[in-house]
Amino acid sequence: MRGLIKLIFYLVVLAIFAVAGMSAWLICDGLSDLVVHADVAMVPGHGELDGGQPNPALKDRLDRVTQLYQQGNFPLIVVCGSTAPDGTDEAAVMGQYLQAGGVPGSAIVEDHQGATTDLEARHVAGFMKARDIDSVLVVSQYYHITRVKLALKHAGISKISQSHVGKLQKEDAERIAREAVAIYYYAAKFYFFPAAKVAAQQLENEAEKMKSQAADKMNSIDK
Repeated sequence: MRGLIKLIFYLVVLAIFAVAGMSAWLICDGLSDLVVHADVAMVPGHGELDGGQPNPALKDRLDRVTQLYQQGNFPLIVVCGSTAPDGTDEAAVMGQYLQAGGVPGSAIVEDHQGATTDLEARHVAGFMKARDIDSVLVVSQYYHITRVKLALKHAGISKISQSHVGKLQKEDAERIAREAVAIYYYAAKFYFFPAAKVAAQQLENEAEKMKSQAADKMNSIDK
């Protein structure tokens, strides 16, 4: 019993250090802007609207991407979002907000099925590949940028630049911790689980091969 308690203690300590280390990394990474000319900008949805309008966090993203667009950093903006239970289309709301801020509708592409960061990245990557373009600039809160880049890289996009909104403050501690856990989850989903599945399939194939060889050997003995 004492050994089990000790093991649990070590695991909890390890988890705390893992989250703390990842949190420090995503803060440093997210605050390190790299704004270069890109083929398209990506603005992830926030998942929440304020009375049918972008909430403050989402407004920050949209205001920043408008500023960068007006500076000539990219010709297209992809806004990603999902449909709220009341039927409000987040991507459409984002597009309307951008147009009200001076971005022409012809420069806005709406992803209406972006329910998660992973889906948003896959949809943006699919759009880019269909248009034969390869560079994207991500605009989001600093603590979210690392996960967006991880999802884009897994979707096959390597030329990624970034511009963050927000500043480091103690109120973000919970959000940062959630992002740190989410990054570990994404890394496992993208790389560990597929590799484990492949390994299991290889073991199964090898077992079937051994069974077949054994059966062939028995048949030869019987003859």
